[in-house]
Amino acid sequence: MNKSTHFSGQPIIKQLLKLLPSHLVGRTASRYKYFVARQKDNAAYQGIEEFELSDTTSDAVLKDERIGVEKDGKAIELRRLAYWGSEKEKAYEFISNNFELDPDKVADIYKHRWQIETMFKRPKQNFPLKYFLGDNQNAIEIQTWCGLIVQLLMLVVQRKTKRKWAYSNMVSMVRFHLMTYIGLFKFLENPNKKWLGLTTKPLDRQLLLFWHRPLAN
Repeated sequence: MNKSTHFSGQPIIKQLLKLLPSHLVGRTASRYKYFVARQKDNAAYQGIEEFELSDTTSDAVLKDERIGVEKDGKAIELRRLAYWGSEKEKAYEFISNNFELDPDKVADIYKHRWQIETMFKRPKQNFPLKYFLGDNQNAIEIQTWCGLIVQLLMLVVQRKTKRKWAYSNMVSMVRFHLMTYIGLFKFLENPNKKWLGLTTKPLDRQLLLFWHRPLAN
């Protein structure tokens, strides 16, 4: 079989999988679940322990401590962080259940919360999860993670492609050609030219669906 210059050795879906870091393939993501939120002004709590701030901690961190709160009759220990926001010249109080992150990191997580919202907004628009393949928690989590992984892969493709694409248009184009044997990046750089070349090749360079051995004379 003659190889055509318009064909890639693998379909686009396999080319996308190659963009994943090798150490992440086949590896189950660790489940680190924690939150960072603003503390209410009228929140009732009891101070338990104040953590010492290291020399590398930003001067904007005013206080880092362990506190105790009560919820539904149960005592819960949380982390309370006081932070000075220089932009608005205002003190902020954050609470979290993560005691390992540096104080600055805790403040940064809340500060950049809009970027996190934007990250989840994109898959909602381009990979709508209207239908789930399973109705249990594990199935829903797997399908959600798959959507996030696809989103990150498409962001890598968007950054690597020389042509400027709107994210939603690029995703739609790739979705239509997931099983097409064509070079992904060359196709995205000039889709009209590549598609024309793919569909107007000479007959002897077409892939045959059925192949018969010539009969011997």
